[in-house]
Amino acid sequence: MIQFIVVWFVFLTIFAIFHYHAVNNNKGILTIETLAIWMVIIAPTFSETNTLTFFQNVFQPNIVSISISFVCLVVAGISLGLFFQSSFENNTTSQYIFVTTSSIAIIFYVLFVLLLVPVNIDQCSCLYGYYGETCEKSCWADNGAICSGHGTCQINGCQCDSFFQGQTCNSCINQYNYDTNCTACNQGYSLLYQCTTCTTGRDPSTACQECFDGYLEDINYNSPVLGCTVCKENYFRPSPDPLIGSYNAFLEFGTICTECPKENDNICNGHGQCQHFLLENPDGDFEYEGVTVLGQQASGACACDEGYYGPTCIKALGFDGENTESICAGHGYITTNYRRNFEDIFDTFIGISCVCDEGWIPNVGENACSCKAGFDTPCTECAFGYYLFNGSCFLCPGGAFTSACNMKNAGGVCNNDGTCTCKVSYVSGGYTGHDCTSCVNHNFIQVGDKCVPCPGAFSSGFSDSCGGHGVCITQSRLDMWATTDLASDSFSLYFSLAAEPKMESELAAFVGKCECFDGFSLNAATGICV
Repeated sequence: MIQFIVVWFVFLTIFAIFHYHAVNNNKGILTIETLAIWMVIIAPTFSETNTLTFFQNVFQPNIVSISISFVCLVVAGISLGLFFQSSFENNTTSQYIFVTTSSIAIIFYVLFVLLLVPVNIDQCSCLYGYYGETCEKSCWADNGAICSGHGTCQINGCQCDSFFQGQTCNSCINQYNYDTNCTACNQGYSLLYQCTTCTTGRDPSTACQECFDGYLEDINYNSPVLGCTVCKENYFRPSPDPLIGSYNAFLEFGTICTECPKENDNICNGHGQCQHFLLENPDGDFEYEGVTVLGQQASGACACDEGYYGPTCIKALGFDGENTESICAGHGYITTNYRRNFEDIFDTFIGISCVCDEGWIPNVGENACSCKAGFDTPCTECAFGYYLFNGSCFLCPGGAFTSACNMKNAGGVCNNDGTCTCKVSYVSGGYTGHDCTSCVNHNFIQVGDKCVPCPGAFSSGFSDSCGGHGVCITQSRLDMWATTDLASDSFSLYFSLAAEPKMESELAAFVGKCECFDGFSLNAATGICV
């Protein structure tokens, strides 16, 4: 700027000298005065960059602002020059015209610059690579490039290219590697997930540098460079696809080494071998300590010892631990049972059971095989208390075994058609009913499911007991007296014959005892009337 000011005053001095020596030369005076005025007016145009614009406050030169301001200054300069010429010629009218024209041009220029164009005289126009109110901030990076060569410098700083970040774009987003121009991930991170997630098997808590616990601790297979690939013993890596590869129906599928199934806190219940990475397989992918290992073909399923079944090697039902002939009592085979899950593709293992041979069924307790209900070994004949019908054994009335037809009390016997034939004995008891648990007449005393004969009973009549000289008080007889008044057996008859008659309400205390007729008394030893 200072250079232009010096040059400006040098030219003004030279023009003043010419003006002084050309006083008597009208043409020379006019020329000198005109050039001097033009130089005064247009000097700022060359000394200052025009930053005026209609569209923004941070000004950049444009053709509109330059043209309008230049035209105004030219008109003002010409008019001033003509004014001096008119003044020299003493032409008053022309002086007024040229003064007015020059004034209007200058006023319009001032109005245009100061009022019509938005001007912010406090804001600096920064050189490229700098920004801020006073251009105090820099986009230059340590490598000597603007925004490290990975962005552009804007009014607010560096605008970084994709995948770059930082004040000078000197780092990558996420875990992209800067040495690769943010095209690859740092060690341990997956490019598939834009370097935000660890690669398979790596532990995020270690910044993806170490494998999870289930991986083999051998740097030849699992290392920061090679990644996590081989599972340690009793761990396997299921396939992420449930339809192919190492999919295991009893464990969650995925790609991370998973512990083999346990039972009672033991791998495969301690009675099997897990199909994991360190098992021999001729089609394996790796060799570890001279043994070919399974690689992705490992299923994680348990190969159970003899006599153990299911995904966790549960002991077979009935198995004695040594002889497989004891499984399902030797009359069936083991099956695994699953519950269908409708919310996902997995079925839930619920246990093992016996599928028994024909004529055999699982026991409720041991769940091994035994004869069907009612059959006796060897499951060809019905057991005591059952009857055979259409190849199956059914319970006799009253229940199984001695409960059938009240056989335990000699009440009766079960017939082949499932009916009971009841027994009547005035010594052991007299029975009736479909299961022979009811007393056959009123001279038997009901005691639970037993029918005990009255003292001295020999028939069913009113006085066919108690030695023939009294009546036996039984609950069935009292029930009959309460509703029926038979001439041959009634309370009225008893009351008329009894030696010491009692009211009906009193007789309930004498059930099982004889009430003697008039002229007879009860023998305490025999319980009959004499």
